[in-house]
Amino acid sequence: MKTLIDQILEHIGNMSTLTQNQAALTQQVNASMDEINTMSQDLVNFSRNL
Repeated sequence: MKTLIDQILEHIGNMSTLTQNQAALTQQVNASMDEINTMSQDLVNFSRNL
């Protein structure tokens, strides 16, 4: 029984790590999307000034 509980706790720890990694990757994607949006707006503004 103790072995099973230890395995469950290990799996919970692994899920926590994966969740933290996913959150970090989501933040990176959001930052990239913000940068792309800014660049797109800059291109629109540039083309309007031509």
